Amino acid sequence: MVDYTLCIIFNRHHDKVLLLQRNFSPYKGLFNGIGGKVKYGESHTDAVIREVKEETGIELDYYAGNIFTYSLKLVFPTQETNLHVYYAEVEEGTNRIACREGTLHWIDVREVLNITDPRWAGDGNLSYFVLDALRLMGHKI
Repeated sequence: MVDYTLCIIFNRHHDKVLLLQRNFSPYKGLFNGIGGKVKYGESHTDAVIREVKEETGIELDYYAGNIFTYSLKLVFPTQETNLHVYYAEVEEGTNRIACREGTLHWIDVREVLNITDPRWAGDGNLSYFVLDALRLMGHKI
């Protein structure tokens, strides 16, 4: 079993999402949330905080209440995976522009909710994760 984290980062108005246009496979060239593999002995929360810091320069603080979570289990043909999906709110413009993993972009939520848009990684899952996060934050969609 492999554990991964994925963070859906919203601006304070919840009308934009910070996405990474990936430099590497899987999903090279596509947009995805911020995240990665959980290291041995690391909690899921510590992993997502580390990944967000490494990829965006943003420091999340679980205890400050700007990060929330839910989890799901994915089964791929080659491995069983736990994906721990987080969402966070940050001030737009507090992130770096790029990192080794790819280029960061603030994208309008309405665009990301278009599940058929071929720019999104994860076979439409990204749109669902954004929609779920918005619902959990109390938005009527």
